[in-house]
Amino acid sequence: LWIADDGNARYTRFAPDGTFVDDYPRRVLGVPSTTSGGVLPDGSLLDWAPGLPEGRFGPRVQYIPIHVTIGDSLRVDSLPYIEQTWEMTAGGRLPESTFGGAVAADLDGEGRIWFAHTRDYRLHRRTLAGDTIATASLEFTPPLLEESDREYIRNRYSRPGLAESYLENVPETKPVIRGIVTDHAGHVFVFPELADEPAGTVVDMFDVSGEYLGRMRLPTPLKLGPAGPPTVHAADGYLYLVIKDELDVPHVQRLKLMSSNKDSARDKASGSS
Repeated sequence: LWIADDGNARYTRFAPDGTFVDDYPRRVLGVPSTTSGGVLPDGSLLDWAPGLPEGRFGPRVQYIPIHVTIGDSLRVDSLPYIEQTWEMTAGGRLPESTFGGAVAADLDGEGRIWFAHTRDYRLHRRTLAGDTIATASLEFTPPLLEESDREYIRNRYSRPGLAESYLENVPETKPVIRGIVTDHAGHVFVFPELADEPAGTVVDMFDVSGEYLGRMRLPTPLKLGPAGPPTVHAADGYLYLVIKDELDVPHVQRLKLMSSNKDSARDKASGSS
């Protein structure tokens, strides 16, 4: 088990029985925050770091894959960037992070990266060297921003004038992708937020070539707040989701992926806690 330990700027390794093995300093461009990329087929790590090449309020954001090889010594190699261009607000600020869009990404079982900009339902699969080898897309209608979303912005920013500045320039629609998850069989699962499908109720499935396989309705909807992707893992024909009951107690729910018959255009998912 590898832990990308943000707060202590280190990688920590545990044996399968939970015994501590060792740890290594995490030197990723001086940035403490990360979304862990995962373990590559050769046992090395893929880490992530954000970058702002034009400075703090520049219009471009770079998501930098970091290849970490741990042997006799720690070697860190920067890989080609995944880049996003933001539409700056009228006041010259970056857009509000929750609704302005981001990059969703995951590492698949072959050591390739699937990613998408969350305001555009278009997926890309690329090698670590930066070559795009597959794309996928769906037509979509983005959901409108609601008053509850604007209230979330008001409550999130306490600095005088900051929330008002964001509200003046917040997009009229929400991002359409909440998260991307892959499994070792080559499937890609996308959790969308569409005008006719609330976030957390369905998941879209694609194969390794980007072919759309269908939309599955979850037996228990995920309770998703305005920010953050769903907590989901995919492996061996199952989806594992963290859901919360009416008392806000978290549970892990395992959903078995079941192929539909030839007359049906959709796959199905069934599950148990």
